[in-house]
Amino acid sequence: QNGVGKTTLLRRMALGDIANYPIDKKTVYVQSDIVASLQDLTVRDFIPKAQIETLTHEKIKLEGLLQKPESDHNAVRKRLKVVLDELEEINQPAGIERAEQVLDDLLFTPEMKGAAISSLSGGWRMRLALAHAVFYRTDILLLDEPTNHLALDAVDWLMEYVKSLKGETTVVIVSHNRPFMEDVVT
Repeated sequence: QNGVGKTTLLRRMALGDIANYPIDKKTVYVQSDIVASLQDLTVRDFIPKAQIETLTHEKIKLEGLLQKPESDHNAVRKRLKVVLDELEEINQPAGIERAEQVLDDLLFTPEMKGAAISSLSGGWRMRLALAHAVFYRTDILLLDEPTNHLALDAVDWLMEYVKSLKGETTVVIVSHNRPFMEDVVT
């Protein structure tokens, strides 16, 4: 039902704001609403900027955990090293090429890649949010109504993508799209 806290739960998971939530697991929360501060970016610039924001937020959280005596400092340091390495890779040629490939896979045209996010329809914004999650290579993928606004070809792509993860990534999905859920949930 609506209003029972599904989105709230996903947000808290994304923030790691739940007791004993695994700090060593990369978590991405995909929702159709792209943060307002990123709306004026071009589609092409979104992935690196979103990556930097996501990783910087995680870095700050991990550094805070290092100050707490009850934290598992070894796990925190291990995850912090991964975050710092990923921050370094984002604007390298391989990272830029991979971001372009992800956008191509989601059928963004060259013209769309140069357009402002604010000019995109809801379906294309959801595709862009999914592109960020794909680029991030997450351990835990949180999808909140991922088929909303998507055209059939994008829903098909998403179904195949989720099924392709085959246990590499834990996927938590909130959706009212029963056929989608029946196809992807194991």
